[in-house]
Amino acid sequence: MREMNRLIRYSFSILSGILLFLAFPFTGNQTYLAFISWIPLLLVQDYISKKKYYSSKVFIHSYLAFLIYNILMILFQYHVKLKMQSIK
Repeated sequence: MREMNRLIRYSFSILSGILLFLAFPFTGNQTYLAFISWIPLLLVQDYISKKKYYSSKVFIHSYLAFLIYNILMILFQYHVKLKMQSIK
């Protein structure tokens, strides 16, 4: 497997979070992204386990991916709330 430096691993984690966000129904029929979004995160996990790093690194990368996902979902819900208030 190709050498992954820290920047690539964190970029994969961020990409995974963004793809999870884009997989939801409000973006159209892109449900397949829910499955594709796991690939970067699984590549990072595989690399970390092969290099025999501490398992806390997997937790950090997963935490980052889901943090990005949750922040984007909260921003989306806030945006919808503002739109609904302007309709009334």
